[in-house]
Amino acid sequence: MNKHRKKLQNAMHCCTIVFLILLVAVSARAQTSASAPATNDRSDARSLLALVSRFRRSFVPPGSRSMPANNTRTTDFNRSSVSPDRFAEMIETTLGGLKFPDGTAQNASAAKSPLFTLAHDETLQGDGTSTSPLGIKIPLILNGALSLSGELTVGGLIKATSPSGNAVEANGGVNPLGNGADGVIANGGVGQGDFFGGLGVRAQGGFPGGGGVVSTGGQGGFLGGNGIQGNGGNGTNGGFGGKGVLAIGGDSDSGRGGIGAQIKGGDSSSGTSGIGLDVTGGGAFGINHVSGAGIVAQPGVGFNGASRGLAGDFIGNVQIEQGDLHVSGNLSKGGGSFKIDHPLDPENKYLYHSFVESPDMMNIYNGTITTDTNGEATVTLPDWLEALNQDFRYQLTVIGIFAQAIVAQEIKGNRFVVKTNAPNVKVSWQVTGIRHDAYANKHRIPVEEQKSDEERGLFLHPDAFNQPEEKSVVMVRHPEISRRIKEASEKAQREKLQ
Repeated sequence: MNKHRKKLQNAMHCCTIVFLILLVAVSARAQTSASAPATNDRSDARSLLALVSRFRRSFVPPGSRSMPANNTRTTDFNRSSVSPDRFAEMIETTLGGLKFPDGTAQNASAAKSPLFTLAHDETLQGDGTSTSPLGIKIPLILNGALSLSGELTVGGLIKATSPSGNAVEANGGVNPLGNGADGVIANGGVGQGDFFGGLGVRAQGGFPGGGGVVSTGGQGGFLGGNGIQGNGGNGTNGGFGGKGVLAIGGDSDSGRGGIGAQIKGGDSSSGTSGIGLDVTGGGAFGINHVSGAGIVAQPGVGFNGASRGLAGDFIGNVQIEQGDLHVSGNLSKGGGSFKIDHPLDPENKYLYHSFVESPDMMNIYNGTITTDTNGEATVTLPDWLEALNQDFRYQLTVIGIFAQAIVAQEIKGNRFVVKTNAPNVKVSWQVTGIRHDAYANKHRIPVEEQKSDEERGLFLHPDAFNQPEEKSVVMVRHPEISRRIKEASEKAQREKLQ
């Protein structure tokens, strides 16, 4: 009986060695063919593992599962020592290699070459065979750390490069509530300590002239989705909040620089068209605090003698409602008036008055005064009058009786004297002065000015001279805007004729 058992054990040892040699051959074959897809590696490995699995415990005599140490034979298997009794039961395959019945595992990556390969294509769907490629679990979550270079993170957890076509395309679906889901949600990283938070999206257009970000909101049955929604990060520990959207136009070496942001409201075929830009400043809380401005605009800086451009340029009517307009510099206009509710019929009418204008930077002061028994009266003016004005002019009109009135003494010490040829005469007076303060002397308004070469033949108000809109100076100052206005006008004319 012992002799029979010994022969069976020796036969088992020989078979085990043969199978190990076959496994090593399969591994070597996978390593040499790593540069080309191996569609049969997985089926070969499965066949070999199935063959090994047939040697179950039933073929091993009782008491021989744990072989004596002096009878244990090992061989090199991807740099791992493998005991023959590890194959007495079924060998399992894992994503990392092989798992043996005694609980130990052979890691393919540790051997620097895979035991076998899994077929997959760009869809990553299926069970890993060549006919049904490998799939992934949704959602795919990637966690990792990247090397740093200065303050910028090098690369990204996902890199997509396409020699032709889009590198990444994301289409939002429909969420359980029936709303359209977002195509991409990007949140910038949180800055540590006093450092800045990261950008939600950083995009650079391709050369030449590719858009950095082109975003179109989804169509909705009631309300369409936002094309771009930018929410600035919160500032903590006394820091400033981040910008909701930062848009910087591209530079140009010889032509016109790029527009920082171009915004157009949506058209409407039956109602009011959309607003091009709707801006609201941030709210403030508490006494002596001020809410944020809706818009702050400033021109670019002029270098090497270049003059500064305009902070704002409006082509068309501008209306300021429920607020004041403050201009610290000169105001130039074609005309002006006030507009109020009509004093006699405020519910149904408006009342307009035109501004009083002059070629001079003129101030007007007026009033009434009554002379004394000697026919004299002194008009006292503000103490800043002479500091603000020069070249005074006077007008006197007597009221109620026939009398004569003269300026007996001109303005001196911010006062002047009126004298009438009769006592107790009521006199209406008016004084004008020309500004000579520091600002007026520095920014004197010109009375006449020659048009520039590019503006000659054009008009500020072509309609006033029965000229077409193409004769406006806007065509020179803003050719791209003029082109869009012209195209919109032509489109409206064509639709009107249809």
